[in-house]
Amino acid sequence: MRPALAEASIEELFLQSGALREGHFLLKSGRHSGRYLEKFLVLQYPSLTSEICRRMAAELSPYGPTLVVGPTTGGMLLSFEVARQLSGLHGREVRAIFAEPVTAGDGSPAGRALRRGWPLAGDEPPAPSRSQLV
Repeated sequence: MRPALAEASIEELFLQSGALREGHFLLKSGRHSGRYLEKFLVLQYPSLTSEICRRMAAELSPYGPTLVVGPTTGGMLLSFEVARQLSGLHGREVRAIFAEPVTAGDGSPAGRALRRGWPLAGDEPPAPSRSQLV
């Protein structure tokens, strides 16, 4: 029997979706790992994704965020759901936006940037520089 979502560990939530992979993995950092979290496999299940984001929102709530930023690949769903959950916790709208990849003049990756012209409210920190978004 699967544990109730609210009582399951994060590891159990990833296991339920098949997103926790075991084996030998060469990570982008060049390091090796015996386990890997394939976030896209968990993101296909709204109930699991919502539960993970509920927990993220609970951890972030004491800081009173007004904006949640995620990367375009996979993070857009997470930032949206975390912001939705925070909005409910705080009784006010918390926005969700995304940072898009940018490239250097030679075409190599150069981090991420807010490129859609979203205004930042006066009580929000200024948009991070590219180096802060890497």
